[in-house]
Amino acid sequence: SSSDLLSGLREERLDIAFIRSGLADTEGLTVSAQNIYNPFGRDFDAIYRRLVEFGRRTTRQDAHTFHLTAGLDGDLPAAAGWLSGWSWDLAFNYNRNEVTEIKTGNLRIPKLQDALGPSFVDMTGTPRCGTPGMAIDGCVPLNLFGGPGSITQDMVDPLTFTGVARGYNELIGAQANFSGELFRLWAERAVGLAVGYEFRSVGGGLIPDPITNAGETTGNKSSITEGSYKANELYGELNLPVIDKLPAVETLEMIVAGRGSF
Repeated sequence: SSSDLLSGLREERLDIAFIRSGLADTEGLTVSAQNIYNPFGRDFDAIYRRLVEFGRRTTRQDAHTFHLTAGLDGDLPAAAGWLSGWSWDLAFNYNRNEVTEIKTGNLRIPKLQDALGPSFVDMTGTPRCGTPGMAIDGCVPLNLFGGPGSITQDMVDPLTFTGVARGYNELIGAQANFSGELFRLWAERAVGLAVGYEFRSVGGGLIPDPITNAGETTGNKSSITEGSYKANELYGELNLPVIDKLPAVETLEMIVAGRGSF
């Protein structure tokens, strides 16, 4: 009959098409044949419907950056003996960036599956998720098969959540450098030496909300990620003048340098 044909076409259209562009296809959700709003008496694992009743998906970020740099430099006095006149400098820097990200408009997958699963109408005429004797508290069956207005606010509220993620990056660094002249060879310029030490501590992390961390959101999923490392470095550079101010060669020098990390 024409009504059977129409029903078959409607069923086929529903079958090839799920919430927010194929959510069921990627998240494994199923609209149960026992859902009170499912008129077809069969399960569906692919349905398209734009959930305009849930409002927009939004992301808001609040970022704070702190930067501190300090340094000292000078020359060693005559009391330093053979190191007199050597230059020194000390530097310290601290950088930290913190971001709080607030997301709204995404759905909780386990609660969404409950709302699309078996449901019934209790003795008071109230739609309930689950089955008689095993109702799911705090769950309202979701109507995907009605027209505009079929998804009411009491259906929306249990399924949405506000996710708050926190992330940070941190860098701590310190340096100490010394340089000066050691002695003179045959060239007019003295043998020069520069030595130094550098410390770095680098860390960062992303701590999403528990729902996102558990992978129970219809938005981008992410896990808690944190890491850090520390580095200590020593360096030395020796400058050896070989030839200085000759007719054919203005300056010839040899530089030996090394750097090590631990």
